[in-house]
Amino acid sequence: MPPAVPRAVICAVLAAAPSARAPGPDAAATNAPKVSSHAAPQATAATNVVADYDRDAASRDVETVLSGGGLDLLRARGRLRAAPELAAEAVAARLEDPKLSGAQRGRLLAILADLGGAEGATKVFVRAYRGRLAELAGGRQVDEALAIRARLRHLGPARLAVATALAADAELPAEVRAPFVAELVAALPADRAGELVPHLRTADPVLRGALRRATVRRLRADPAFRTVWTDAAQAAMTHGDPKIAPQVLQIHAALPEAPEATVDRAATLARDPDQPFSTRIAAIWLVARHGTHAQRRALVPVVHAAAPTGRPTVAAERLALAALSALSEDDAAAAVRTADLRRAHDPELAAAALRAAPLPPQDALDRARVDPWPAVRAAALSGISGPCSRATVRSLGRIARPPWRGGDPEDVVARAALRALGRCSGHRAFRIVRRILMDDAAPTLRRSDAARVALEAFGAEGRDAVLDALDRTTHPAFTADLVSVLAAAPSATPRLVASVCAVATRPGPAALAARRTLAAHGIAPARCPATR
Repeated sequence: MPPAVPRAVICAVLAAAPSARAPGPDAAATNAPKVSSHAAPQATAATNVVADYDRDAASRDVETVLSGGGLDLLRARGRLRAAPELAAEAVAARLEDPKLSGAQRGRLLAILADLGGAEGATKVFVRAYRGRLAELAGGRQVDEALAIRARLRHLGPARLAVATALAADAELPAEVRAPFVAELVAALPADRAGELVPHLRTADPVLRGALRRATVRRLRADPAFRTVWTDAAQAAMTHGDPKIAPQVLQIHAALPEAPEATVDRAATLARDPDQPFSTRIAAIWLVARHGTHAQRRALVPVVHAAAPTGRPTVAAERLALAALSALSEDDAAAAVRTADLRRAHDPELAAAALRAAPLPPQDALDRARVDPWPAVRAAALSGISGPCSRATVRSLGRIARPPWRGGDPEDVVARAALRALGRCSGHRAFRIVRRILMDDAAPTLRRSDAARVALEAFGAEGRDAVLDALDRTTHPAFTADLVSVLAAAPSATPRLVASVCAVATRPGPAALAARRTLAAHGIAPARCPATR
């Protein structure tokens, strides 16, 4: 197929060259007096320029475009447009020069835009870009692919063809092909959006992820594209393609909204034990994101399927965990109690069940003392809240204190116990929190957690306790933690300002944290007494 030549170039050639139709004798006689003595040589020269045009001539014209101006530049561009394949080779070679200025690169890209519709030029682009990628290796290939993708946006109609060819090149690494997959999706006409759906079954996770993310971006920005793609995706889901369904569901879950029919279909797939795990988990995510209360409640059977009495599989426990997060608080608590998921074998599922349906205080403390999993012990304590009995407060204090004094060896459990003491409130709970805060032998992380609980749960008493600890400590990291905690104080009392200023005006890593705390209270470090 011959390359398409721009109409302006055709008109220019026709204006300079003799008519292709041979004139009759009368016409020749009539026209002869009107032709100057220089007309025939000029026409012949113009015709020969087009006929004798070769790669060297195209390269010279490219240089003229880069550095020339006026009529020479316009003529050079006209000749390049008239020979798109040679022009494409010359321009592609010149674009590889790293010393090109922005203006020069812009001129070359403008030529590429004019040549974009030529089939031969498209092949040249693919060959040139493919050769450039083959010269590089490792991360440089990815960087070059990103640069080429930016260049493709100036190719006009050739943009899609070049992106498609490079995305389909199996000899290139998937990481290098991924940017061209994204460009293919961006350049595809909206009425062809359905062509993308079958490619969601690709086995390579890098290409599949690139296609999924690019499709989501296009769907969000282009309503016409979204309409065509959604129809094709619904047809694929109806035929039950096991490799396409998870990708379609994930794409719908990433959009601001999803068709109600798609969400209903997802709720059905999530409950179907014959569906692959990837399809069911993606369906649960979609229902959790876009489902109504009734659609989310339809996931309760998924939670029940993980009951420990039924010896569930690992997949069933993972699905139950995802479904549990999609349910409302009341539905989740009821499902946990019905399935007895607080005794689940999977520690993450058991912890989620304990947070959804807390145990009574004494049972929670017993679980926190005997369970082998730290996450489960911490989750058991998360359900304790005030008012708390004296025995409960005392037990929480034992868990929160340093390990060498009988406390839990895991900081995550100690932190949960300290937060439970904060929810218990009361003078007894405060005394335990303050004791841990002021204990120089306790782990720094545990003392910092005690400072946060003291400030958040015990008001002015807690703030004063944090200031007491700040005034007496010499530990740089603990000092930085304490002044950072004081940024959340409800007000900046004179004592707080003086203590934090004392840290801000002395050298050390805690000074930056102190200045941030002062800024959080609207105080400039220059207002500190020592800096006046």
